[in-house]
Amino acid sequence: MIDLDLLWHDYLGISWTGALGVVLSTIVLYLFFTPLVHLSGTRLMATMSTASFVVLAVVGGVSARSMLGESPTMLAALLALNTLMVMDALMGTFRRIAPVLPAAVRRRPSVVMLEGSDRAEALRRRGLTEAGPRTIDCASGECSTPPRWSS
Repeated sequence: MIDLDLLWHDYLGISWTGALGVVLSTIVLYLFFTPLVHLSGTRLMATMSTASFVVLAVVGGVSARSMLGESPTMLAALLALNTLMVMDALMGTFRRIAPVLPAAVRRRPSVVMLEGSDRAEALRRRGLTEAGPRTIDCASGECSTPPRWSS
């Protein structure tokens, strides 16, 4: 016979105090890690090495375990994931309404090549040189500029 009480308390359900703990720890971890990822995430993700992957995996594992509390259950996981999504939506709305970071610090995408030509000002703002974007021809191992698009 299936013990529904055991199934609910150990695998599926969560108490009100447990739910409050999941929500609060998720909010705190979101507010702690968001600035760190904002500052280092671009470089960490742009050049994904084995060490970068290990760091991200450890951060994800520790964060998930911290968010879910003493005994992770399905409802605790759903509550943590929904809290993360709500926090991200709220922060996105907040950033649009009242930009906190100065424009020089905010990371915005920029076009550095347009129709096969370098945009010198955009390259300088990103700290790139006009000798930059290069591709490697895998067959010969030589470095060459990307082909120009024809219209």
